[in-house]
Amino acid sequence: MAKGYEFELADGSVLQLVPNKGVERCQIAYGNTCIDFHVESRTFHVKAPPNAATALASPVVRFEAKEINLDAKAQVESDTENPHILRTCTVCNGRSCCVTGGCGSCGCGLFCDN
Repeated sequence: MAKGYEFELADGSVLQLVPNKGVERCQIAYGNTCIDFHVESRTFHVKAPPNAATALASPVVRFEAKEINLDAKAQVESDTENPHILRTCTVCNGRSCCVTGGCGSCGCGLFCDN
């Protein structure tokens, strides 16, 4: 189990995020919603991912700290061609789910950036 965070979006999606040790910020994006999380202050802001309209981002209606089991994480290939950008994506329920700086789940299993 690891210290993580759970975000529930207005559309009913539940996202889980576990920051990597030592990172200041991490991110989870699902569909048109991107959550930029600041680890030390435990604050976040919601934005649209690159190339998406901000108005389409779903707001967070619930946020809480949660113990998350990292033993069940899946291996997912990174979508980036730039090895210095640690972003890993998968598809969940027909929408892209991406994590930067940690491990995350968009409802289809936990995975970690490379």
